[in-house]
Amino acid sequence: MSSDCHSAPTAPRGRRDPRQFLQFGYPVGGWGTLQQYVQKYPHTVAAFQKAMAEANQAAASDHALVQQTVSTYTTIKPAIISSMAFDTFTPALSTAQLQHAADVMFQYGFLHKKLDVAPMIQPAPSASP
Repeated sequence: MSSDCHSAPTAPRGRRDPRQFLQFGYPVGGWGTLQQYVQKYPHTVAAFQKAMAEANQAAASDHALVQQTVSTYTTIKPAIISSMAFDTFTPALSTAQLQHAADVMFQYGFLHKKLDVAPMIQPAPSASP
């Protein structure tokens, strides 16, 4: 499941604009699944993680490939695509990094209660030789 959050520059009740988290390197998207699915289909989850890591590496290193992919799967005009900036994705996410983001989200009212992210992290599959 991917996630994206946008809000108006002046959010209600003094909340901060979620886009400002980008400047601090906070994760702004990710994928998730139920623990039961991970337990039942561990090889599928590992294959998905591996495929996403490879895709992220390709996207981070080949801007032309990203532009070609966007033009293939959307109706965005090439002139617009060529002026677009694309996010970069880190290959790994630390529990501490995600916990800090959740704590800040709680602090600014994006979450109504504290969230422990540790049980949500599925380790990436180990690299093959």
